[in-house]
Amino acid sequence: RTVVTRLNWSVCVLLSAMWWTPSYLSAQATASDSSHLFRNAFHMDFSGVSSIASINYECVLLKKDKLSVLARIGFGSIHLKDFTRRFNPDLLVPFGVYGTYGRRVMAEVGAGGTFTSIVYPDERTFKPSRRSKVHGWCSVGIRGSITGRIWLRAAFTPIFEFGHVTRVYELGIGYRF
Repeated sequence: RTVVTRLNWSVCVLLSAMWWTPSYLSAQATASDSSHLFRNAFHMDFSGVSSIASINYECVLLKKDKLSVLARIGFGSIHLKDFTRRFNPDLLVPFGVYGTYGRRVMAEVGAGGTFTSIVYPDERTFKPSRRSKVHGWCSVGIRGSITGRIWLRAAFTPIFEFGHVTRVYELGIGYRF
């Protein structure tokens, strides 16, 4: 419970900091770049750092010409019920920083971690027991605007999990606001 409570406070603080980042950190973009009007985005990622899928919030921390620095935090789950068929979801919270370069089509590079809280059977009692860990990840990919607000992304994302590396590909769709 203490880990989950600390996680809740950390997520609230991080979301607040991302939401209230002063707009003067974002430099003026050129008139041909429609994405300069939007500093925030929600996006859904499939596969990648959150296993099956995650819903993410992204905020532009710094924008200078074609270069942007973004912060990200999200939420995902693998199972909503544990092995006893009770509601006890596995929790996945990806967080990280991205750098992008480009206007309509952008190269992206990012890194961060994923807080995981997964339910396993206890070895002695066979009752549900939660294990929490943090895994690292990095990402190299591309994102492109469909319209000024909607964009797609594809990335190669190695996940570093305590002694081994899992190589996954990630697809996403996002909406800027």
